[in-house]
Amino acid sequence: MFGYIRILKPQMKICDYERYQAVYCTLCRTMGKRYGPFARMLLSYDYTFVAMLYMDIEGDMPHMSKGRCTFNPAKRCGNCNTGGDAFEVTAALTAIMFYHKLRDNADDSSLLPKAGWNTLRLFALPLMKKAKKRYPFIAQAVEEYMERQKEAERQADVSPDSAAEPTARLISVLTQMMSEREELKETLSKFGYFLGRWIYFIDALDDLPKDVKDGAFNPFARKFSLTKSDAENRSESFVKACIYANECLNMSIDELITQYDALNEAVKFTCFKPVLDNIIFLGMGNSQRLAMHSKENDNK
Repeated sequence: MFGYIRILKPQMKICDYERYQAVYCTLCRTMGKRYGPFARMLLSYDYTFVAMLYMDIEGDMPHMSKGRCTFNPAKRCGNCNTGGDAFEVTAALTAIMFYHKLRDNADDSSLLPKAGWNTLRLFALPLMKKAKKRYPFIAQAVEEYMERQKEAERQADVSPDSAAEPTARLISVLTQMMSEREELKETLSKFGYFLGRWIYFIDALDDLPKDVKDGAFNPFARKFSLTKSDAENRSESFVKACIYANECLNMSIDELITQYDALNEAVKFTCFKPVLDNIIFLGMGNSQRLAMHSKENDNK
């Protein structure tokens, strides 16, 4: 996950924002406690969303309290005290995904950047191994689908839909792990699937100019046969690729919202529903607009 699943803060009540921040701070503390101080730097708001979704699906009603930030004791921050394992699972997922993201970056880089990514992997490897020992089924799923992702992107004629499939399947599998209730499995699977597609597509759109210039794989660059000149001059083909990417994102988020409504109907989100609503209905759309807006500004 890459930091696109965010709130739209101006549209939030203060109490909901404080609850959101409490989850973020508690996840930060969990990362530090389980995987060391370095692990705190891996945290993103994507995983805050995961932890909140996990708790509401499980029906966990955490107790909120105030505490002090470890890195800035003068700053008060929230504590989200829960008897469930949402924070432990999310922390492990963060460590595992970070390691594989570094490996993916190294594979896609030239010699000098590759050395840098591989150096970071040395620091991330003990974290990943520790998380894998605690949650081997998560590590196995991530490893399997990351390999499938690489294989898909090696195909000369891969379409954007086919390229997004392994990531969509991975998030689908991980989302199903949030509940043991069989009646929720299908809805969780579909929700995760379309969330994974959206994540893959927005990351591809956001990275499109860089990928084209660096000669790295990008599904939209491949579909429209974009060249370095197209990226530098924002050619008509480049603009068409961005518009097509936005259409892919719109279709994915429409389906995601449908599955989110079905999931809410089944589990009745409670504690974090206002925050989850803000992210699904407003925050993700805003991230998408920002990604498109940056391309439009570059084109001026």
